[in-house]
Amino acid sequence: MGRGFTLVELLIVAVIIGILATFAMPNFTVTKERTLSREAIANLRLIAAAERIYKMEHDDYLISSALDTINDELMLSINDSNWEYEIQATGGGGFSATATKGACVWEIQDGWDEPQGDSDCPKF
Repeated sequence: MGRGFTLVELLIVAVIIGILATFAMPNFTVTKERTLSREAIANLRLIAAAERIYKMEHDDYLISSALDTINDELMLSINDSNWEYEIQATGGGGFSATATKGACVWEIQDGWDEPQGDSDCPKF
């Protein structure tokens, strides 16, 4: 009849799993933040490309802080569940598109090849 596990054996296994989870959690958090930043970078690249097309058709860049307007006018389907997106005018008739999540802000401007993150964004 002694085929089951004792309470002590089950507690030891639970403690070992807890210790392993403690080591894995910081890596998971960093990986999640990097993945979310990659999403923002990809969306800002899409916005920049769509802004170039929009300017060819309308002789001006779209300026908006409403994601619905950005999606409708630039014919995109960006989801706002992780980031807040905004397009502002810059000097010289250009644009600056930003993706903000907490303290992390990614930005791309007309003429830039890649989005730039501030010091609070994960580094790759």
